[in-house]
Amino acid sequence: MSELYSNIHHKNLIISLIREHMSIADQQQHLLENKICPGVEETSMYVHTISGLSICNELSLRNTQLKELYYYKIKMMRHELNGLSQKLEQFKDALKVYAEKHNRNKATE
Repeated sequence: MSELYSNIHHKNLIISLIREHMSIADQQQHLLENKICPGVEETSMYVHTISGLSICNELSLRNTQLKELYYYKIKMMRHELNGLSQKLEQFKDALKVYAEKHNRNKATE
């Protein structure tokens, strides 16, 4: 359930960041049309908008890659734990057999 909430929260953050950058781009376009802003080349607002979207996409991609990596890492660890659990059960059974044989040998002496 928390993973679903995390995915929804992540998507909402990305959507809000994209909307924010779209509004900045719209504002810049309005300033350019009204000749208030000197030009795209001379302002850093356009660069920040594009770089912000690029960073957002990069973070989203890395987050997805990390989730997939952690998913398989957890899956591998669960498999190893199951193997260790089976070995522990086998060891317990062998220990019980040894204790029973040892107790029988003591009883016969």
